[in-house]
Amino acid sequence: CLVEGMTNHPDTVSIPLYVDLIDAAKGRVVDSKTIQLTKGFGNGEFKLADTLAGGAYRIRAYTSWMKNFPESEFFHKDFYLFEFEEKEVRKTEKMPEHDFNFFPEGGQLVSGLQSRIAFKASDKLGKGVNVTGAVFNSAGDTVIKFESQHLGMGIFNFTPEKGQKYRARVSFNAIEEKDIAFPDIAEKGYILMTDNFSNPKNLKTFVFRNTVTEPEDMILVAQCRGKVVYSARVQLTKPASAILIPKEELPAGLIKITLLNIQSRPVCERLIYNNLGRSPEVTFNLTQSTYVKRSKTTVEIQVSGPKGEPLAGEFSVAVLDKNQIKDHDDERHIRSYLMLESEVKGYVENPAAYFVAGDPKASVLLDLLLMTQGWRRYSWEQVLNYQEKPYLYPLERGLAISGEITKPNGKNFEKAVNLTMMITKPDSSTQLYFTEAELDGRFEFYGLDVKDSVRVLLQAIAGKNNRNTAIIIGNNDFRQIDLVRIPYRPVTFAAHDLAAYLKFSKEILELERKLRLNKVIFLDEFVVKAKKVDQRLKDRRVLYGQPDASIKVTDNMTGYSNVLEILRGRVAGVQVSGDMFNPSVVIRGIGTLSGSSEPTYILDGTIVDKSLILSIPATDVEYIDVLKGPSAAIYGSRGGNGVISVLTKRGNPDYDWKNDNTPGIKRFGWKGYSVPAEFYVPPYDQEIPGNERPDFRSTVYWNPVVRTDATGKGKFEYFNTDNEATFEIYLEGLVFPGTPVTGRKTYQVK
Repeated sequence: CLVEGMTNHPDTVSIPLYVDLIDAAKGRVVDSKTIQLTKGFGNGEFKLADTLAGGAYRIRAYTSWMKNFPESEFFHKDFYLFEFEEKEVRKTEKMPEHDFNFFPEGGQLVSGLQSRIAFKASDKLGKGVNVTGAVFNSAGDTVIKFESQHLGMGIFNFTPEKGQKYRARVSFNAIEEKDIAFPDIAEKGYILMTDNFSNPKNLKTFVFRNTVTEPEDMILVAQCRGKVVYSARVQLTKPASAILIPKEELPAGLIKITLLNIQSRPVCERLIYNNLGRSPEVTFNLTQSTYVKRSKTTVEIQVSGPKGEPLAGEFSVAVLDKNQIKDHDDERHIRSYLMLESEVKGYVENPAAYFVAGDPKASVLLDLLLMTQGWRRYSWEQVLNYQEKPYLYPLERGLAISGEITKPNGKNFEKAVNLTMMITKPDSSTQLYFTEAELDGRFEFYGLDVKDSVRVLLQAIAGKNNRNTAIIIGNNDFRQIDLVRIPYRPVTFAAHDLAAYLKFSKEILELERKLRLNKVIFLDEFVVKAKKVDQRLKDRRVLYGQPDASIKVTDNMTGYSNVLEILRGRVAGVQVSGDMFNPSVVIRGIGTLSGSSEPTYILDGTIVDKSLILSIPATDVEYIDVLKGPSAAIYGSRGGNGVISVLTKRGNPDYDWKNDNTPGIKRFGWKGYSVPAEFYVPPYDQEIPGNERPDFRSTVYWNPVVRTDATGKGKFEYFNTDNEATFEIYLEGLVFPGTPVTGRKTYQVK
């Protein structure tokens, strides 16, 4: 699902969504798909070949418009591909490097003002590390001690004294110690602190300043996903001032609180999470609590709002065998991504844990995360000197093919150039498009709705008949890959769990191979004898059988002004006479004269006028077939005078047109929208071949499109496998207009 960043509503503007599969170790794109979105929703898949090396991989998704912004703002999903024979990994690797940072609340420390300082310790993979430490003053005295509370993060109160220089000493996992630089201390300034927990109805915001001469006007602004949701002018009359913001006036999610001076310069900033406690709920209704192997499971879902009101939405559903797929300590889902990960910096460890309903610690720990990875400190110069860059990539309502038309010497034409584009689909059907290039030579065919891999023929004609043009096709691919730190194994397993999983998977594949071999019947050696079949008889352009005569046009047949000149004197019973640029053709039957009228002309299976046949360069022709009498009867009365059938090289489905550089014509292959494969669900209520095979699939069911109607209800069905196990249903998606929803349900198969 593609959502609009400010509202989380489905994005109905962009239609093509580009998805890449990236080998993280090599930094290259392994495969790519273009997904066609309908009202913001679409689906697709990557097939992982068994030749794919084990290691870290990344899925990256983006639209054309998103390419105007840093790649870090694209959607990314990391995963690890395990091999059956896992090797001992990095035994000689040195101890991971540690990173540690202090984050003063609001952005800065000010002399004489008490503040809260958050901190975060992590290894080079971005995962939290337990630490203890202490802050020392200029004299080397211990001012305060601290220790991490959650995933390497912690917080402590601190009041810097004027004239003091501070340093810190940190111990990582009680193994390694480091001296850490302490944040700079401003002599004058402001401190912004928030209290999001003591009052359930109001967000308390405190502003402290250490110079009080006269009242001072400030501006407090709250933004949610880039949209201003609250603003107030605040007059500071005391060293400390409190501002109450009703939580009901703020949307749910991350809120950026910014304090600005009267010149609208940002002074302090803080991220908070406004949890209104109104997440939609999903109820799963199963007909049974326990099922038998291969039994049919019917699941009805009910999605309701905070007041019990039904909610319509669109979701994806997966059913997993929990004996094979274990829960891990880095869980994430659509809610954690849209409401948190997409708006904070860096790798967020186990983001789903911050959204566990009923956990009183979750909100406090989320606030701690926002004080570290959501920390902000403004550079006034960057803000004031900001200049908006031009957007290079457009919003796309469909696929597009673009490029440039020039003269062979690279110069532009003085007049407009007409372009014709023909797209040939896999089923040999075609679509024609027409446009006119701009005076600078640029052109674009936009809004294309094409699926799968197709062949494209582009023809450019300048003026009346000038085909002497050069066509340059634009490169719309986006292959830039930022270097990022990807955890070696983002999913952490216990060693015995991983070994058991790999062993089980290997056994299942071996069983599949044996079953296939058991169905193979080995025959004794035998010899097949048959006449060689003319491959043209399989050509879809040819309706007739074997022609009465045929000429294969070879590369050494040069110097002919047109196709019909090749026939002159080469085929018995075919008389070519008259001017070489406009010859007349008469086909005589065996022993009878069919008349002086000319034959019917066919070009690649289509009846055409002789003038079109004469316009085709002889070098573009592959075969010239001649049909007489009974052979031509398939064309009825049109075949009464015989038939001349011309088959071009480019009309042949097997023609290698990739390197063809005919002036004024460009041919190339092109990928349209990917056609998603349907997830196979074995119908065990039917007796069909294949049902006798053992079924131990780890993913029992997957459906990318499950909808609830206006009553909030939806339904899906599938069959269980041969495993006696715990199965879990996962549901993720959006209720309209744009609230993320997750749900889970387990049941037993015995």
